[in-house]
Amino acid sequence: MLTSLNENGFLDLDSPLFYFIRPSVNLDRADRGQPGQPEKDVSKLDSETRETIVRIIKSCVYGDLATICPIENSPRVRPVCAFLQDDLSVLIPSHTETRKIAELEANPRVEICFVDAEHWQVRVAGTAVVVEDASVKKELIETTLSPQLWHGFFPDAEADERFVLYRIEPKSFEWMKAVSYTHLTLPTNREV
Repeated sequence: MLTSLNENGFLDLDSPLFYFIRPSVNLDRADRGQPGQPEKDVSKLDSETRETIVRIIKSCVYGDLATICPIENSPRVRPVCAFLQDDLSVLIPSHTETRKIAELEANPRVEICFVDAEHWQVRVAGTAVVVEDASVKKELIETTLSPQLWHGFFPDAEADERFVLYRIEPKSFEWMKAVSYTHLTLPTNREV
């Protein structure tokens, strides 16, 4: 039997059994511009990094969205439908009667995690911004999921007052599978 316990009987995360290389991309670092630490943004991602992020997220139907409850100042996580965009932002539709609306109004900083069938994961940290453009909502309804599903939640489609659409503007990406991990932070002009 393969075990890796430390002297206290707990899993020894420093053992080779739990070895992780944790790659990341941080595009809003204080050290950006320093030698060996180039500033990066989504448009400057190398193709392998971008393809890895896109492949993992697009293979997932749902992501787990983390917000902060303003009353208890504690995290809240829930599965959400999430739609990756070409600029690597993520669209999250919501209903006005959900708790996440108040949580995002109080603190728009979020993280969403995607885990695919092969146990690859991508975590996207960023800021959730309300999308007011009805044409974006309409395109999302027409090109994703099924019309019946959308109609069940929002009978008046993009004009439904209960339909709130958020765009997560990414600040960082982390991805990993058993033996590799990556972190990428994006430059931004907004406070996150």
